Amino acid sequence: MNDEKLISIIVPVYNIERYIEKCILSIIDQTYKNLQIILVDDGSTDCSGRICDIYMGKDQRIQVIHQKNAGLVCARKIGLKKAKGEFIGFVDGDDYIDKNMYLEMLQDILLNDVDFVHTGYLEERNGNVKLKADFESGVYDIENDKMDFLRDYILEVSSDNSLSYSIWSKLFRRELIEKCYQKVPNDQSYGEDLLALISCIFESSRIYMRKKAYYHYVFRESSITNSGWIPVAVKTGDLYKCLRKQLEDYKFGPELEASLNRWFQLHIIENVLSMQDIRLDMHRYFYPDVSLLFGKRIALYGAGTVGKDYYAQFCKYMQCKIVVWVDRNAAKYKYEYNTVVCPDQLSKYSFDVCIIAVNRQSLADHIKYELIECGIEENKIIWKKPKYLQ
Repeated sequence: MNDEKLISIIVPVYNIERYIEKCILSIIDQTYKNLQIILVDDGSTDCSGRICDIYMGKDQRIQVIHQKNAGLVCARKIGLKKAKGEFIGFVDGDDYIDKNMYLEMLQDILLNDVDFVHTGYLEERNGNVKLKADFESGVYDIENDKMDFLRDYILEVSSDNSLSYSIWSKLFRRELIEKCYQKVPNDQSYGEDLLALISCIFESSRIYMRKKAYYHYVFRESSITNSGWIPVAVKTGDLYKCLRKQLEDYKFGPELEASLNRWFQLHIIENVLSMQDIRLDMHRYFYPDVSLLFGKRIALYGAGTVGKDYYAQFCKYMQCKIVVWVDRNAAKYKYEYNTVVCPDQLSKYSFDVCIIAVNRQSLADHIKYELIECGIEENKIIWKKPKYLQ
C-alpha cells in the first residue's frame, strides 16, 4: 500500500454544531493517515464554524474555509478547488465514517485500476440501522456498456443491483470528479449527487463496487421532507429536466428516454407515499404469477412492504386463501386486518405453498434455508422476483 497517495476529503458544514465533532473525529481517526481534510463552513450561524477552527488547531491536516452561505453544491465546488489530493472523497458534516473506509477504498481503486470505487452504507433512522448494499462486489468494465449500466443500476430503481446516488459512498480519481462536478448547476442542491454520478459513469471506463458499508448516513427530517409533497414533486420535476438535458448532452437521450420517464414516475410516487401526512392505499409490489396460487392454501412469509402488498393482492381473489402470515420480526408488525406470527408457528398450520415476500434474492435464499432447516418441504417454498408498479 503506497501511503504517499494523498486523499482530499471535502466536508460541507452548515448549522450542524450537534454533529460536526463526531464527523471530524471519525475522519481524523482513519487508519489511512495521508489525508487533506477540507471543512467548508457555508455561512453557519451556530457554533459549527468555531468547532471546525478548534480542530484545525489540533490537526495540521485540517483546512477550514469560511464563506457566505451559497449552498451545498458551491461548498463542494470550493472544496474541490482547494483539494490537492490525487483522490477525492466526500463526507457530510452530520454523518460519520468507519476508520478503515479510505484505506480499503484506496486499495480497491489502485489494485483494480478503476476510475472510482463505490461502497454501501448504513442508514441510521430512529434508532434502527439498515445496511444499504444491493449489488455484487467486483470490477465493472463499462467502457462499451454505459447505456445498459445506467439503465440497470441507476434508473431502474427497483433493481436488486441498484447503485446509490450518494457522492459520499465513493472514492474518485481527482480529475474525474473535478470534471463531472463542475457540470452540476450551483442551485441544483436536490439530486446533485445523481447528476454528478451520471456524469462520472459517462466519463469512466472501469469502476469497482465493494459490497461493504463504512459510511453512517444519519437520517434526519429535512425541511423539504416536512414541507409537503408538492414542493418535493416540483423539485423532482426540476431534477428530471436536468437529467434529461444531461442525457441529451451525452447523446443518450432517445435510448434512455423510456427509462428516465419511468424513473420520474416512480420517484414522484415514492416521494408522495413517503410524506407523513398522506396515507394512500397504493400497492407497489405484485406477485408475478398470482393465478398459479388459485385454489392453494398460502403461508405468506414477510410482513414488510412487499408482504403487505402481496397480502392486499391475494385478498382480492376468492381463489386465494392465506392461512397464516409470518415474519421473523412478528412483534414489530401490528396490523388491524390480520395477525403476524413468528416462523416457529408454521408447523401448526396446513398449507400448500409458502410464498416468500421479499425483494432481494439473497435474503429470500437465506429465508428458504432457514425454513428447510425448520422442516418445511423445499418444494413448498416459493420466491419470485416481485413486479414493481408494472
